Amino acid sequence: MSWHRWLLLKNDQGEKPLQVFVSLASLLFIIQMILGLWLWFKPKKRLKRQKINIKSNPRIKTYQLHTVIGVFTFIPLLLMAFSGMAFHWKSQIKYVLETLVGGTVEQYQPPTIDDKPDANLQLDLAFNNARQTLIQGELYMIYLPANDQPLKLRIKMPDEFFAFSWVSVNPSTGKVIKYLMPVKPT
Repeated sequence: MSWHRWLLLKNDQGEKPLQVFVSLASLLFIIQMILGLWLWFKPKKRLKRQKINIKSNPRIKTYQLHTVIGVFTFIPLLLMAFSGMAFHWKSQIKYVLETLVGGTVEQYQPPTIDDKPDANLQLDLAFNNARQTLIQGELYMIYLPANDQPLKLRIKMPDEFFAFSWVSVNPSTGKVIKYLMPVKPT
């Protein structure tokens, strides 16, 4: 933990200049993984080499274990390293994603309340209106409003394996501001 905490050091302008090391380390890790996968693809009989001979000497067994684990964890490690770079290099990662996807990547804007909230919050009305919006879903979590924020409900729809759907409601009026259901792939 102490190695990660020194990356939080701030300079006089409030910037965190040492965060670039996390992104550089992630980039080097991605390059290493791509080189390793290329070295694995280069010889023939790739899939035949994806086994571990228990009776071999420790050096060969360690190499086989390294190869098998490296191939099976390539995709998750690549995604983790890529997301680690995205925390610091936002515009560059956005450009890469837009190039790969062929579209635009929108930045998430949290819903806000347009009208000034009253001192009298009508949480029961807001909750009932939110539940009626996605009535077929199962309530997963409630996020109570703070300051000028809406009441937010996370709802798990029947075809979702996790609660990806959201409903945001004005806690003063009970009016549904926004609801979000992920688009199903066609």
